[in-house]
Amino acid sequence: MSLECYLRCICGEKPKEWCKWLPLAEWWYNTNYHSTLNTTPYEILYGQMPPIHIPYVPGESRVDTVDRTLTKAILDRKLKVGNAAAVFILIHWSNSSEEDATWESIEDIQAQFPHFNVLV
Repeated sequence: MSLECYLRCICGEKPKEWCKWLPLAEWWYNTNYHSTLNTTPYEILYGQMPPIHIPYVPGESRVDTVDRTLTKAILDRKLKVGNAAAVFILIHWSNSSEEDATWESIEDIQAQFPHFNVLV
């Protein structure tokens, strides 16, 4: 998708307000994979993968379709396993930098380290 197409979609019926969306459009462009670079511009500039997501607050977009889609994506990302919600925690591994922290399922961590007290 091109930057122009992205802005057209996000602006919806208020195309004159495109400049309000430039920071988000820039973020989208710089954190998406570019085949000519074999990586993202963000990774080239900062030397690390971009953060997983930027939080979206339901109702933030004035474009109803965008708001509905992003709100649904948030609800879907609450990570359901079977019919139960799964809880993930950020693990800062010993002898690793803070940037190497990973999100792990609390159930997996408790299974691997049964005597470890996980505070949620």
